[in-house]
Amino acid sequence: MLHILWMILKFILIVLGILLGLLVLSIILILFCPLGYRAQVSGDLEEWKKAQGTVSVSWLFRGIVLTLRLEDGKTAHSIRILGIPVDKMKRRRKPSGSAGKASSKRKRSSPEKKKIQSEGPSEQQKKVQPVKPSDFQEEVQNREKIYDVSGSKSGENGVFQKIRNIISGMMDKLKKIPAVIRDFINGIQNVYDKIEYGKQFLEDPRVKEALSFAWQRSRRLVKHILPVRMEGDVTFGCEDPSVTGTALAILGITIPFHKNCIEVHPLFDGQNYLEGEVKLRGRVYGIILAVTAVQVYFNKNIKYVISRWKHKEESL
Repeated sequence: MLHILWMILKFILIVLGILLGLLVLSIILILFCPLGYRAQVSGDLEEWKKAQGTVSVSWLFRGIVLTLRLEDGKTAHSIRILGIPVDKMKRRRKPSGSAGKASSKRKRSSPEKKKIQSEGPSEQQKKVQPVKPSDFQEEVQNREKIYDVSGSKSGENGVFQKIRNIISGMMDKLKKIPAVIRDFINGIQNVYDKIEYGKQFLEDPRVKEALSFAWQRSRRLVKHILPVRMEGDVTFGCEDPSVTGTALAILGITIPFHKNCIEVHPLFDGQNYLEGEVKLRGRVYGIILAVTAVQVYFNKNIKYVISRWKHKEESL
């Protein structure tokens, strides 16, 4: 008996060990196996439908690859696991007799539809009866009589009643003017209080430290996500030469991001033109994202800012 219990316990421990190992392995892969991406775009602005482009995202050292393609104005996507397309796996799993079952269902459903179409109108449609015009005319005449009798009695006082209603409405509006002015002044005061609170909030040293900490971490994160390698050749021009010069100035300012890896050929001939090819490649590590999230979550200044922002209505 003890031997059997020991075997069952041993089997349970082995299963738990395998599950724990798979969990640890999946966490390690998520944290330390990079998520890579590649992109390639080429084409002409005037004939954008002829542009071509591919974007691929891979994981597990390209064991799983998602690819998006743009060609001749049409998009397509594909997923590959260990080099095998997922579409082929789905086709193999489909049973061969599914087509025959579908055709038999269609054959069975066709005579039923014919029976429904051959049937006459339903009993509810037969029960509906049209309203007689004579009854409708009698009801209209009775209402007109009632209206004439009531109108003759109240016609004398109708004009005076309208004048009274107009005067009373004007008096009500005049009475509301002080309340409207008071609400307007209170609204201005609330806006002023919020502006003052915002200034005090931003001047707090702990808030300044929290903002600088978030800015530094976001810069590192963006730098990590940006492409590691970029290359290309682009030729562009605009109708206004000043726009072309502005675009060149922006490209010069953003050199730390693209590192001047893209050759740019400007045209100042007064025509809208954009043609070229750009390739880029990058990767994202899950451990970087996790460390950044943990640092932001456990930062005391960030918690102070969040708690103060939640209770801002109490301090106003």
